[in-house]
Amino acid sequence: MFNNPWFLLGLVAVAIPIIVHLFNFRRYRKVYFSNTRYLQQLESETRKQSELRRRVILALRIAAIVMLVLAFAQPVIRHKKQAPKLGQSLVCVYIDNSFSMENTGRDGSLLDRAKAKAAEAVAAYKPDDRFMLLTNECTGSQFRWLGRGEFLSAVEEVQICNKTLSLNDAAQRLNDFLQHSGTGNRDVYLISDFQQTAFNAESFATDSTVATTLVPIAGNSENNLYIDTVTLDAPVCQKGAAITAKVRICNAGDAAIEKAPLRLFVNGKQRGVATSDVAAGSNADVDMHFIADADGIMHCRVETNDYPVSFDDKYYFCINVQPRIKLLTINGHGTNPCLERLFADDSAILLRNADLTKIDFNQFDDNDAVILNEADAIASGLAQTLTTRVREGATLVLIPSGNIDISSYNALLQSMNAPTIGSYSNKTARAGNANLKSPLYRNVFDGEVRDMEMPTVNGHYTIAAPANSVREEIITLDNGDALLIATPYGKGMLYLWATPLREEYTDFVRQALLVPTLFNMALYSKPLGDVAYNIGTRQPLPVKLPGDKDEQPPRLAAVDTDLSIIPGIHRGGGETLLDVPLLPTAGNYELLMDDQPFQGLAFNYGREESQMRFYNRSDIQHMIDDYNLSSCSVVANSEKPLDEYIRSRNNGTTLWKWCLAAALLFLAAETVILVLGRPRNPSKSDTRSRKNDSE
Repeated sequence: MFNNPWFLLGLVAVAIPIIVHLFNFRRYRKVYFSNTRYLQQLESETRKQSELRRRVILALRIAAIVMLVLAFAQPVIRHKKQAPKLGQSLVCVYIDNSFSMENTGRDGSLLDRAKAKAAEAVAAYKPDDRFMLLTNECTGSQFRWLGRGEFLSAVEEVQICNKTLSLNDAAQRLNDFLQHSGTGNRDVYLISDFQQTAFNAESFATDSTVATTLVPIAGNSENNLYIDTVTLDAPVCQKGAAITAKVRICNAGDAAIEKAPLRLFVNGKQRGVATSDVAAGSNADVDMHFIADADGIMHCRVETNDYPVSFDDKYYFCINVQPRIKLLTINGHGTNPCLERLFADDSAILLRNADLTKIDFNQFDDNDAVILNEADAIASGLAQTLTTRVREGATLVLIPSGNIDISSYNALLQSMNAPTIGSYSNKTARAGNANLKSPLYRNVFDGEVRDMEMPTVNGHYTIAAPANSVREEIITLDNGDALLIATPYGKGMLYLWATPLREEYTDFVRQALLVPTLFNMALYSKPLGDVAYNIGTRQPLPVKLPGDKDEQPPRLAAVDTDLSIIPGIHRGGGETLLDVPLLPTAGNYELLMDDQPFQGLAFNYGREESQMRFYNRSDIQHMIDDYNLSSCSVVANSEKPLDEYIRSRNNGTTLWKWCLAAALLFLAAETVILVLGRPRNPSKSDTRSRKNDSE
């Protein structure tokens, strides 16, 4: 098949050497001999040799002309199903500029190679074709057609981006864009390192009208050391508390790493160092200790050293040092001596007492935990207020009296989907088990606890658990009844005791287990919350605006840069939620109100890009075959220029260069034969002969 078949008319030029051969327009000249020795030289070239040489020269001339004509006709070899693309082409190119493209290859960074491949791709098309460039930013301004010059300028401006866009999403967006872009040849090129977390062939978007070409860019290595998470050992943090930050460091490479360094910074000052050995493809947890020696916000980060992929070498987290927990005890029969001894003089908890008959409902919103101590009955107004506070995040501890109105208690319990109270039993029973794995006893016991003294009760209420109730049995009796249960409701927690906490009902008030049980109920009522978030999280973040300024929008400001934005705020379910847009950089941030910080936040890049596992060309080809992605193809060799591959695929394998080379080869062969077959100059021989004769 030929691209320019009309040039085949030039084959009539083959007649020229044939005519010359037949008529042999050679002119003869006379040579005068003084000696007959020259006749022997002429006779050495026989008639057969002369005729063979003339025919070879004729064949070479004909072949040279044929090859030259074929070179202009541009012969191509096409697949049986391959047809040349005519008309205008609509070309979409996706460049993966995620963090994994920071890796290096033989010719520099993978991103630079990807940009070079994009330029090669458009070079294979006509200048009047239309081009579109998509990157991980995926902004609305990218979905427009560009000229070749504009496209190349846009490619040069591509930089590493903190947003991750999977190849599946990129292909889907490009296919949707092409469906609304008119008619023409539709081509899509996806240039990426084909990280396994970003490519799923099973759900890959394909379109029979779009030719999708996958261009894998391979790096030198797949090693990466990164900090995955940081968690704290306690859910609360107050001034003077000892804090342990558990740092998880991961090795995504194939070689073990010894003495990986870790450094801890708090409010810009280094507060700890550590090292860790991390096996290949594994992780290690490292404890780093420091003291919360100040009020307010503690901006922290942990960092290590790794190259060339460095976006995940730092992990930012933030600790909002909490003020004293506000605990309100509502007493039905006077203050409880046990509660007074435990909370009255504690530096972490501020205890306030109120009489059941003289409740100020305005106090409820200002308390983190409420203990309803020995109320005989619960009024409907009080029950509704308590339910609302628990749903909004407060902790409620119900300690019954010895003679309660069961129906009023159960009305409150049913409103929170909690187990209900049954009849009172006067039988003495001993506690047989305490669930020490409950979050209530976090960091209380070190290792396995044996032969722990358990409380005895002289009487208790039975607790029934309906099918739709949610509960955790913290302490149970030998007869199977529950002594203490926990029920989550909304954002808060309900704790229900089966007996009054007085010495006449139980000896639990004199045992050591009571202290962490009650103390942690109050302490955990105001949890620390998440210490860090991922950039790009779509989940709104709960915040509590200070004072009476709920109507004013806060400002989110970076600690180490000049970045400052006003995030979206919306309210619902009794809480204020913060919509954080996509931030440009990871780091520590503060929420400001009237330029005064009231809450710290930390944002990190997602760790999806940290897993340095990639698909190679063979893997991709197998997936194309396995999932029948008929409109997709993968370049045979990404090291070769992409424009050559595209031209060969679109137009077939062109042979004009080989034809031109063959024509030159035939002409050279003709020249060699003519030069080697030329006879010696007879005039010189004649001169020498004449000289000999004269002698």
